[in-house]
Amino acid sequence: MKEFWNERYAAKEYIYGKEPNGFFKEMIDDLPPGKILLPAEGEGRNAIYAAKKGWSVSAFDQSSEGRQKALRLAEENNVSIEYTIDSFEYFTANEGSYDVIALIYSHVVPTIRNVFHKSLKRYLKKNGIILLEAFNKKQINNNSGGPKNIDMLFSVEMLKADFYGLKIELLEEYEKEVNESEAHFGKAEIIRLIAKKQ
Repeated sequence: MKEFWNERYAAKEYIYGKEPNGFFKEMIDDLPPGKILLPAEGEGRNAIYAAKKGWSVSAFDQSSEGRQKALRLAEENNVSIEYTIDSFEYFTANEGSYDVIALIYSHVVPTIRNVFHKSLKRYLKKNGIILLEAFNKKQINNNSGGPKNIDMLFSVEMLKADFYGLKIELLEEYEKEVNESEAHFGKAEIIRLIAKKQ
């Protein structure tokens, strides 16, 4: 997968654009700045937006090409972010490190996802929040983005199990038109989660 993403991000243009994901932007705009973690951050569009809003940003991705483009975008916007090369399997952080952890279209195989999602609860501060937007399992019938392996798509039951112990403030599936780039364009089946550590 590292090779796939390095090849995709090697393109001059920003594959998913330079603007933040709409759900991410809406949530970040309403929260007081703190420390945020962005796993699988790719080319940095969400990290840079958060940094511009005053957040202390940590991000990681397995793609060195994605990291380079994210750091260029940070420089263009006169902000700094911490961005490391890492993977879901090996990433670690100190307990209680983050106010927000945002998973924006972070799709991985179930064995890795389950363990990683459970670990995120430890990394949250008290009252910290998990934000997630991704494709749900019905997206397998669409050509508007996302993996073609249904096991890498999400369901309500899956996220309830992964984030058991957190207070679920929002968990919904719905259909919407996405228009973030050629890679995310058209009718899509989305799932969103907001979960809080008490």
